[in-house]
Order: sequence, then C-alpha cells, then structure tokens
Amino acid sequence: MIDALLSSLSRAPTGDFIYSSLSFFARRRGDELPGRWFVDAIGSLGIDEHAIRQTLFRMERGKSLLTRWEGRNKWYRASPTTIAVMDAGVARISSHSTDEWDGAWTLVHFRIGEGARDLRDRIRDVLLVEGFGSLGPGLYLHPRDRTTRLLEAAGELGLSARLNVFRGPHVAGMDDARLVHELWDVAALSRRYQEFIRRYSPVASSDTARFSAKESFALRFSFMFEFFRITWDDPSLPSILLPADWPGEKARAIANTLENMLLPGALEYGDAVLAESGLVVR
Repeated sequence: MIDALLSSLSRAPTGDFIYSSLSFFARRRGDELPGRWFVDAIGSLGIDEHAIRQTLFRMERGKSLLTRWEGRNKWYRASPTTIAVMDAGVARISSHSTDEWDGAWTLVHFRIGEGARDLRDRIRDVLLVEGFGSLGPGLYLHPRDRTTRLLEAAGELGLSARLNVFRGPHVAGMDDARLVHELWDVAALSRRYQEFIRRYSPVASSDTARFSAKESFALRFSFMFEFFRITWDDPSLPSILLPADWPGEKARAIANTLENMLLPGALEYGDAVLAESGLVVR
C-alpha cells in the first residue's frame, strides 16, 4: 500500500517539494533552510539533485524565494507573495464549509499589462489559491470574503491601486446554482475527493508506529500533494451551494488525521538531515 502511494512522488513537480518544505518545515525552523538541506532531504526521496538545484535557481530568479549567503552556504526563504500563497493553501486545506453565507459575492478586477506579466501572474496565483473563479480576463468572483491575503499580497507587490474589490449580492442573470456550475466543476471535484478517501483512509487508520521517520516524511508529501491539488481547485463554497452528498468534509477529516499522524516523524527526519549538514538554523 505504502509503496503504491509513494510511487506517485516521482511524478510530482520538484517545486512542490520546495514549497511544501518551506511551509511545514522551514516555518518551524527559523523560516529558512540551506540549499544543501533541499538537496539531501528531497533527494533522499529519489528526486534528482540537478532538478532540485535548477528549481531553486528558477524560483530565486522569479522572486518566489529570497536568498542570503553565509560563508559558502546559500540559505533560502519564501518571499512575501509566496508566504501569502502558502498561507492560503494551508487555510484551504484546513477550512471547513459551512452554511453561513450572507448571499454576497466578492468581485475582484485588475488591469495589469504584458509589461508587468510577472506581477500579474503572481497576483493571479493568490486569487486562484483563494478559490476565486474567473469571469474573464482580470475579473474574478467568489461567494465568500477571501480578500485579506489578496490585499496584503497586492500591497507587497505595489499593486494596491490597480486592484478593485467589490462585495455585494448577485441581483440579475443566471441563478447562483448555474453560476457555480459555470465557474467551477463541482462534480469533478467530488470524484477526486472520493478517490482520495479510497486511497488514504487505510493509511489514516494505521498504527503510527509502523512508519519510520523517513516514511512519515515521504508520506506527508504524498498525501499533501494529492490533497492540495484537489483543494487548490476547490473554491470552498458555502455548503448551501454544494450537493447534499458532498465528500469534501470526509476527505478533509482524513487529511487532518494524516497531518497529525505524520508531522512528528516528518519533522524528526527533516531535523536529522539538517543536523547531518552541520548547519544550524537561526
């Protein structure tokens, strides 16, 4: 069972390992990690060293990562916009749908030209991870007020004056159910949640003692990648807008169980790799 789950790691983008490591490990260990840690820790899972170094370089060049040198060692930390995306991702994974909805929708509009394409892509990433659906170029919609991290990221990028945010009722046009259908594929999301439940419920009901620290480290990536890809596409709609048999909450409960089970071992393994490097986080 475990081997089948871990085999999917070889197909995961290298950047996913780096983002996840920054989110769950670096933020508990001073917010930054040496490049050697990424090479050794992620490399121990079968990820090519050259791919890791190239991905770190691209993320630094794209300003997703900030760096500093200490002697011959290069340290990496998440940029403010990367932190916003990571925080939104964590919130999406742990949030629960509720019936509490005031009937208002949040509408976001921005106009950022090709000359600032990198800025446009980064603010769009925050919108997407917050679950906004696209009504058209530069126009995004969500039934909840999901703007706090968006506005913080816009401020960090110097885009506050180029972002217009509105909140109010949907007063004309297609009904809310049809609007949800147009913006998000809820049926496909339901099937993906059901598949996650089938694959990972046996792990969630396992005895934690059967997993080594390295297995916990690897399994955490495995389930988190799969669950995060689903929740990335899940807009976290109010339950009044979802089907009655929505499986998202059961899948989320399994994911929370897995996180609590695997995190201690994953941290233990990360610490061991850090200790072997001879470097100490501040």
